[in-house]
Amino acid sequence: MQQNERGEAERQSASRGEHSTDVSIGASADEHTVLKTFFSERGETTELGQFSSALHTLLTATDIATLFLDSDLRILRFTPQIVTLFDIHAADRGRPLSAVSHRFGCASLSDDANRVLQHQIPIDREIHNGAGRWHLARVRPYCSTEGDISGVVITFVDITKHKRHEDQLLESEERFRVLVDTSAQIIWTTDADGVVVEGSRSWQEFTGQSFAQFCGAGWLDAVHPDDRDHARVQWHRCVESGAPFQTVFRVFHAPSGRYRWTDVRARALRGPDGEIRSWVGMNMDINEQKLAERALKDMNETLEVRVEERTAQVRDLASRLTMAEQEERRRVSQILHDDLQQLLYGIQMKMRMLQEKLAAGDQTLTTMVVDTQSWLAEAIEMTRQLTVDLSPPILKTEGLAESLEWLQRQMYQLHALKVSLHTRRAPYMPNEDLRVLLFQTVRELLFNIKKHAGVDHAEIELDQNDTEILVRVIDHGRGFDQKIMQAEQDEAPGFGLISSRERLSLFGGAMEIHSVPGDGTSILIRVPSERCHTNA
Repeated sequence: MQQNERGEAERQSASRGEHSTDVSIGASADEHTVLKTFFSERGETTELGQFSSALHTLLTATDIATLFLDSDLRILRFTPQIVTLFDIHAADRGRPLSAVSHRFGCASLSDDANRVLQHQIPIDREIHNGAGRWHLARVRPYCSTEGDISGVVITFVDITKHKRHEDQLLESEERFRVLVDTSAQIIWTTDADGVVVEGSRSWQEFTGQSFAQFCGAGWLDAVHPDDRDHARVQWHRCVESGAPFQTVFRVFHAPSGRYRWTDVRARALRGPDGEIRSWVGMNMDINEQKLAERALKDMNETLEVRVEERTAQVRDLASRLTMAEQEERRRVSQILHDDLQQLLYGIQMKMRMLQEKLAAGDQTLTTMVVDTQSWLAEAIEMTRQLTVDLSPPILKTEGLAESLEWLQRQMYQLHALKVSLHTRRAPYMPNEDLRVLLFQTVRELLFNIKKHAGVDHAEIELDQNDTEILVRVIDHGRGFDQKIMQAEQDEAPGFGLISSRERLSLFGGAMEIHSVPGDGTSILIRVPSERCHTNA
């Protein structure tokens, strides 16, 4: 039946001398005849052709499927693109829209066209063609030149890409919502001005605030009072500049009834034009981490205090050790002076008396007595010198500069080592144990120069600045390999360079050694001046 109706329409079209391909997108046969008569009476047949051609070109160029219906909702014309949506041919002109099948799977188009024709209210509807593509069907009335409603025009705009983007946006929004709802963190959003206009379930669950309490700037009420001003200033500064927001403050935790530390971060969401559209932020609960850091800090401070106490105790022990050594030296020196030397003096006197009585006697016995006296004199001199070496008297009464001047003379008289002493600013050192340690250290360094450097000259530089006392001992002798020296000291520890350095460190001092084989040695001793006072 449908094929017979199409054939009859095609025969009528052919009898009127019309081509089906033309009338499908041009004017109808009656309209065409009227237009032709109208223009021919005025000698404007050419204009009619031009108008039809222009109309054909316009409808084709729009690439939009368009369907024209008359006032009875019969098909007047259509654009070529309509065949992708309807089973329609040129012979279907004049048939009702309801008689033409389409691929949308819905029968509402005819109803929509009828409502538009009756009420002159446009209708837009999104429809699916069943092949994965979406179209926006726009049903509009169109009027004649006299202003009467002449029919309905339906356009079908392909919105598949738009629908896909819309679906992706909805999916993204749903994913974000699920992320916010399931996240262990507090996630919130604000408008472009940093004002809360939308609720956050995670914030409300954490703080116990309702949306009415949370919105606007009410979130600040959940911030610890001590952190509130800082949070407000930082947030306003970032909103004004558009810079990322990152800070740490405490937020009230409703389940525990206490404030907890949170790491807060927020970033601006911008549109294609770069303008800020909104802000997305997150509070990460770092309370345990913060408490652990504070505990560690307290522990470190306590440990530092304990280390300082232990260091003070060690320094006190080192001071006592140095003084004990010095006291032992004094005791031995006192024994040598008061006991051994007196005994040797007595023996010497007895030997002198014996020599006088034997003057006229045996010459051999006299020679033995003379030799014995010589030995006694040598022993007395050795004990006298040992007494001085063990406990130089000058250490009890003078400062470090004077003690080093005495040592300068002693090294030349006893060991033929010339020592040049250069004192820039002489320190006054009431701390006797440190003064004794420095004196012993310098003397040990001079002994090393005499034994190992292969020179008969050394230099001592003494100075003091605002923070340190500086003593430098220099020679231009053989020098040594510091690694080898370290190994030897490890194997046979004693009061050498390494031991001196360790003892100095107990007093807060240090020893810097610079030596090159064949190019001499320079050793700098540093001790803090806060243990001393400059003699102004």
